[in-house]
Amino acid sequence: MASAALATATLGDPQAKNDAALEVTSDRPQTTTGDEQQAELNLTDEMKQDLIEIRRRYKEMYQAKRNLFLRRALRAFEVLKNNPYILYNETTADYDSLAMILQGTATKEDVDLYQYQDNIYQMLALAFVAALSNDNSKVRYQPVDAQNEEDIAIAKKASTVQADVERRNGNEALEQLALLYLWLTGSYFTYVRHTIDKARAGTSTQDIMEMRQVPVLPARYICPRCGTVTPENQVNAFSSARCPKCGAPLSQSDWFEPQTIPLPVKVGESESPNGMTAINIYSGLNVDVDPDMQELYECPILDLEVELPVAIVRNQFPAMYGQLQDTGTGDNTTDGEMAKRVRKLVTAPTGIGPTLLGTDQGTYSRCWIQSDAFALLDDQDRAKRLQDAFPDGVRLSTWGGNVFLQAVPESMVKHWTWCPLVKGLGMYPFGAGDAALDIQARINDAANTIHAYLDRLAFGTILADASVIDIEALDQKSLIPGNFTGVERTDEDTGQRTPLSDLIFQPQFHVDPELYKYEPNLIQLAQVISGVQPQVFGGSDPNVQTAAGQKQALSTATGRLMLYLKRIREERAQRAKISVQCSVDNMDDEMKVVMAGETDGDFRTEILLKNELTGEFLVYPEDEEGFPSSYAEIQSRIMELLTAGAKSPFLGALLNDPDTMRVVARYVLPNEIKLPGDAERARIKIMLQQLWDGKPAGTKMVAGPNGQPMPIVIPSQQPNPDFDDLAMCMQLAKTSLQQNWQLQESKPDGFTNVLAFLKISSMLNMQNQLKAQLAVQAASGGGAPGQPQMQRPAARPIPQLGPGGPPAPGGGQ
Repeated sequence: MASAALATATLGDPQAKNDAALEVTSDRPQTTTGDEQQAELNLTDEMKQDLIEIRRRYKEMYQAKRNLFLRRALRAFEVLKNNPYILYNETTADYDSLAMILQGTATKEDVDLYQYQDNIYQMLALAFVAALSNDNSKVRYQPVDAQNEEDIAIAKKASTVQADVERRNGNEALEQLALLYLWLTGSYFTYVRHTIDKARAGTSTQDIMEMRQVPVLPARYICPRCGTVTPENQVNAFSSARCPKCGAPLSQSDWFEPQTIPLPVKVGESESPNGMTAINIYSGLNVDVDPDMQELYECPILDLEVELPVAIVRNQFPAMYGQLQDTGTGDNTTDGEMAKRVRKLVTAPTGIGPTLLGTDQGTYSRCWIQSDAFALLDDQDRAKRLQDAFPDGVRLSTWGGNVFLQAVPESMVKHWTWCPLVKGLGMYPFGAGDAALDIQARINDAANTIHAYLDRLAFGTILADASVIDIEALDQKSLIPGNFTGVERTDEDTGQRTPLSDLIFQPQFHVDPELYKYEPNLIQLAQVISGVQPQVFGGSDPNVQTAAGQKQALSTATGRLMLYLKRIREERAQRAKISVQCSVDNMDDEMKVVMAGETDGDFRTEILLKNELTGEFLVYPEDEEGFPSSYAEIQSRIMELLTAGAKSPFLGALLNDPDTMRVVARYVLPNEIKLPGDAERARIKIMLQQLWDGKPAGTKMVAGPNGQPMPIVIPSQQPNPDFDDLAMCMQLAKTSLQQNWQLQESKPDGFTNVLAFLKISSMLNMQNQLKAQLAVQAASGGGAPGQPQMQRPAARPIPQLGPGGPPAPGGGQ
């Protein structure tokens, strides 16, 4: 089957979708103020303030726990950025690095502070991401009701839609970001929605149409005798007008004015931004939910907070231009300012202090409030009014926490998914790398201790009696081998000679040699407790000396990572369902998806009709998928298979398939080497695709095996017995029919066409084999001397499939 990973889609006019729930962007701004939008939804000022109050009260309920999460997450981000020396400042609610604390106070006389960073934590983080990002497990779709044709139709097309969504969003980069957040913060959140944004989705040319009077009949004469209509410009105005058909004279009474009707006419073109299903990955630093909840759907609110320049928000809400001002306030909740400062520290280069972060960005909040959450209000009537207005929940947008931008009906669970590292520890579980943070601090301490010893004590200072030895002269003299340096050892007052050992003294310092082993042991411990063993990223444990031991270590490491991978695959399935449904809900009457064809450089267009995608479907991850394999691992397995099973009938049957041979060649041969028959395979696949899109050329009566006439179906393209590889034609045609057997109902002509191609390829192949046998018999003289002559088998009637002779080389007639 063709790969859908290269799919593209063309959408219609996205501006025609006037859905208030669509995301506000600069290309689709909200043209009303927050108060005007509030009036359109029949919201009173009291209801608007209730929404803002509900958001504030829920956020303050779990402020203490969220603050602890913010501190832990920021520490992980800073260590990843090579800034492990950070201290929490209770006054400013920030982390201060050691460099910030000493900035402007240290002098040359101060004791040096060692801040070396042997960043094992960063290495493990990247290995964790690299190991799990190889995962290409599939998402499966199935109808809710296997007897419902609509459910079956959307389940079949869902994978095509999702492939387009993933391509347009850069799925590989999204997955890597999600894995990084799992390592650092223990969870990630995915936001799926339809957006109109030319920066992400590009633009398309739209015709500008106007209603104009268009002539449908010109000025004309109608002959009174025969009724012939003659345009005015075909009648000579300088002579007596006559009918060109019967010659009757035409007078002014036979002349009729031109007739026009109003029709839409193209008067120009315009560039319009396209729409797309957009996906973003966020960590818990941006997504504020109740830490005590165990599932996303249990959370009463979900608050997405991002820092933006005021210019962006003004372009999205131009009617509120004057109300939107630069503000340093993160939110009107107690923890809002801390959360904002933490988010800005994460993206700040190492060493920038909190005072240098600036206040030129405000916090743009989109808060989803579930319908049940309205019951937090003490006034039951006011809660009931909100539940009636937003039975499925609401998305509340604010600037700086208190400037009301909009409130639109929207369900949180139809746009958000959540993936925890493990379940059972709330919405913000521990990060995969948390266990290595303290070990990273110990590794740094050990490294700094060793460096302090080497710099200060390994080559200790030399003490000398300055009253006898010229210290300044010796201090400037290089200790060159074979050099003689004179030293006066005679006391000028007493005349006594003093031993040189009494005049010069060098203290001896020692360090426990076990200290040099401590850091490597800590590195190995970090790998063990984080679950990122050396075998995961292609290394080995020096303490394991056997191949079986290394394999067992790899199995143990991957077994632990599989626990995380299962959570990721579950989230991907949920995300796929939301993405497909979002795409279907917001598509035009049709969507054109360009997909990769059967051969390199070949593409085909699949048209999806919205009226065929109205059913319901279920999504689940492929349970049988194991731990993802790297390119080198797959290559090693193939080489083992080729070496160990060279005479295996199973391997022979496997390699007999041309497509399988291409996969093997991808991992074994250099790209410059082309497989024998590769061009033939590509050409036959193109022929098969044309056969699927066409219909048989008809039927033909031929002589059957018993001499009786029999009909055969003639395909629209036929193989040439002198040019085509008939065995490959048969193999590829049979595989295509088996893979696309479900098209027998939706594309019966194409199915019959390919089946006829298979049958004729088989007939021609049998004919070539028979000719080869006859040629061998003729060359051997019909048999050995003294032996009876071998009876030549009767030639099996083979139809002449092309009119006037065999098909032309290359296939079609």
